[in-house]
Amino acid sequence: MKEGNHHRSPFADRYPNVDRWVRGYGWIELGEDLPGRSFVLALDEGGIIWEGEATYPSVDDALRALDAALGAHLRERFGA
Repeated sequence: MKEGNHHRSPFADRYPNVDRWVRGYGWIELGEDLPGRSFVLALDEGGIIWEGEATYPSVDDALRALDAALGAHLRERFGA
């Protein structure tokens, strides 16, 4: 992306809250680590701020759940 060009990516269009989170507030982790543990996490410097389910039908389902949770978290924490 060229400097000054602010076109959003297809990922940001589909998961705007995830994109906002990783660009300014924290990071996410995806994947199966240990049985029964969350497949998707949202973290910041203080630790885990959201933990998803252990399994999802698809990665898209996991990202949609993450996006919704981060949207709620961002509104609650920052009013935005």
